Amino acid sequence: MKLGIDGREFQNAGRTGIGRYLADFIEWTAANRPDIDIAVFMNQRCRYTPPGPRVSEVIIKEDITQIWDQILLPRAIKSNNIDVFLSPYFKMPMLAPCPVVLVVNDLIPLRLPASLSGSAALTNAYFRATAFAALRRAARIISISEFSKQDVAREFGIPPGSITVAPLGISDELAPVRDAETIRITAARYGIKKPYILYVGQLRASKNVDSLIRAYASLQDNFKNEYTLAIGGQKTGEYSRLVKLSKELGADEKIDFLGFVDDGSLAALLSGAALFVYPSLYEGFGFPPLEAMACGAPVVCSAASSLAEVIGEAALAVDPPDAKNIAAAIERVLSDCALRESLALKGIERAREFTIERMSRGFLSVIENV
Repeated sequence: MKLGIDGREFQNAGRTGIGRYLADFIEWTAANRPDIDIAVFMNQRCRYTPPGPRVSEVIIKEDITQIWDQILLPRAIKSNNIDVFLSPYFKMPMLAPCPVVLVVNDLIPLRLPASLSGSAALTNAYFRATAFAALRRAARIISISEFSKQDVAREFGIPPGSITVAPLGISDELAPVRDAETIRITAARYGIKKPYILYVGQLRASKNVDSLIRAYASLQDNFKNEYTLAIGGQKTGEYSRLVKLSKELGADEKIDFLGFVDDGSLAALLSGAALFVYPSLYEGFGFPPLEAMACGAPVVCSAASSLAEVIGEAALAVDPPDAKNIAAAIERVLSDCALRESLALKGIERAREFTIERMSRGFLSVIENV
């Protein structure tokens, strides 16, 4: 089989969740399925290194996205003799000369108001129209969570039986780092000096980081004196507003904005955290709390959307994830050593269920059936 994949997610600086699972899927398939060749279709801004000779790059210049999607891409699919095409978006080349499998991630533009999703009304209308058309044209649909499957089925009237759930997987490299010196050096590199409560993720409104900052600012003084709050994520989106909020609440000296956390530092930073907090309002899956659990960090997590499904009983769930409830959960975990140890052990076990092999086999099962 020759499998084509829309790889434009590889143009983002600091790989997104979609870019990460695509790269992991491609690498696993290249290493374990010699009967499958993969062509990754990208634009001129993408940066990607194929993991082996069975993976090739197809670069198509993209000036107008709709022309790339609906004219240039179908031509390239045909000229490269693609058997099945995989799109990680709610859109597809409608005139593709082969079956197309869609991956359903989330419905953030439709589920959250513009102030939280960052999408304007016109953008949301376009999203709805393209998603509606693509879901009906696709040969098969993969959902990364049961929540997203049901959400899409309700919103677009898609029979749930036509959607296959294939949960995402995380790298084996995300495991507890036991060397205290490695953790200390990594934390110091990001300017962290004290024991810390950690958040790592995007700094956009839907991630609800402002509620985490408000929660931290409201903690009893003994907790703030012992623990700083470290916030990892590219300094874009809500960054300026969050920095301003920290100052307004008088907590800026105890809150560190780390900037982008690279993959090489992530395991050590997560392993060294006294607590990982993820207060997101909506997720199609939820990589960050799972990665924290894999590294042995006790986790406090929003129970919204797919997150409850991902964390199971291995994290302390907060519902709703407002500042008051987050603060109460933080104080509860930090006050109870036995609870912290229990969450850490449960988290490691839970994370072991979400492997790249399981995810890749799930994707390939759908692709091969198509």
